[in-house]
Amino acid sequence: MEALQQAPVADQAQKELDRLRQAHTRWQSSKPERQQQIEALSEELAHLDLRVQTAQKTESRLERLIQEQMVRLDPDKKRLMDNLRVIARNVFYTALEPFKKAYNNYRDDHEQFRQLTQCSGVLEVVQEEIVVHLMPRVNYTPRVRRIINELMAELNAKEPVLPDGSRRRLRLRLGNRSELRLSIASSD
Repeated sequence: MEALQQAPVADQAQKELDRLRQAHTRWQSSKPERQQQIEALSEELAHLDLRVQTAQKTESRLERLIQEQMVRLDPDKKRLMDNLRVIARNVFYTALEPFKKAYNNYRDDHEQFRQLTQCSGVLEVVQEEIVVHLMPRVNYTPRVRRIINELMAELNAKEPVLPDGSRRRLRLRLGNRSELRLSIASSD
């Protein structure tokens, strides 16, 4: 910089001299801000070093779980629920198998049967039997309705009995909404 000040001033030299003067003064103007930032970061680093030194080197997971009041999962109850889910799945797939064979459409056989098993119904209670009129939410095509009726006929031929000891038979029937009439009779 001194060499440029001593030399005669040319355009290019003047620009270089101005650039060097600005660089020389720039560090002085930003020095206090940088110094404060350096001090703040140094204090934070010292604080973190202190926390690292005071931290526990090893920790018992069991003690920590006890402190957080965690409870141990009772595997017997979970095992029971898992067993019930597996049994329900197996019962569903056992009942689905004849429908799959008769329906013979792997794309939606599961969905059609699921709709049938989850539909609402009306119970007709008679002395010797209970007739279950299934009222599906969907309108089945005549082909699907025929397949369902055939499967229900096969199931009804086995004469299932209610498990309450009354020896009443259970009969399943696929109903239509057009057949359903609701009436309220007075008990007086």
